[in-house]
Amino acid sequence: MKTIGMLGGLSWESTALYYETINQEIKHRFGELHSARINLHSMNFAEIEILLKQKNWSSITDKLVSQALLIESSGADFLMICNNTLHHVAHEIDKAITIPLLHITDVTGAQLLKDKINCVGLLGTKQTMELGFYKDRLKDKFGLQVLTPQIKERETLQNIIFGELCIGEINESSRIKAINIINNLVKDGAQAIILGCTELPLLLQEDHTETPLYDTSQLHSHAAVSIAINRTKEVRDEAK
Repeated sequence: MKTIGMLGGLSWESTALYYETINQEIKHRFGELHSARINLHSMNFAEIEILLKQKNWSSITDKLVSQALLIESSGADFLMICNNTLHHVAHEIDKAITIPLLHITDVTGAQLLKDKINCVGLLGTKQTMELGFYKDRLKDKFGLQVLTPQIKERETLQNIIFGELCIGEINESSRIKAINIINNLVKDGAQAIILGCTELPLLLQEDHTETPLYDTSQLHSHAAVSIAINRTKEVRDEAK
């Protein structure tokens, strides 16, 4: 079994979901006492949040690269960044390491194509919804039309993610707001919704809406397991 390198703590709430999902999948495939080989480096998300507010992507890149190199040197066979927004600097991290990077957008786009989805709504942080790194990659690499919420709705999601979900607070009123945002995207033509923030699955599950939800952290975790147990022909092709 290959060793999964996890760049986590971004936030720890969602990293805990990653760890549980990966190990549950290993247990399901191999038996009760089996678990994944994981090298987890957990960062202090409070430091990253400050830099995000400052739009200081240079410092964010430096911090993430330093951790990614530590993960590589610790013996990981490939790397996963357990956060959607920070994939904005995934290219720089990928250039700095020699092991493959399992890109969360590629895993999500591949599943959407497999399910014959052409138009998808994207929920996430303001950075994920507004910067081109996520939408453009889905469009250019997978030919997907990506819809995002209105400006006020993006502010609402940002407040829910950082003010509640990242500190473990789950409020029904916020769930209702998020479902209303989903319904508006569906009215605009979205066939499905990407939960493009690793904290959103804490708030939204499949039974909350009739619209198909694509949980990026779950897709990312399952892809990592497939690579770890050699169920893919080429690790680097799967991871990029």
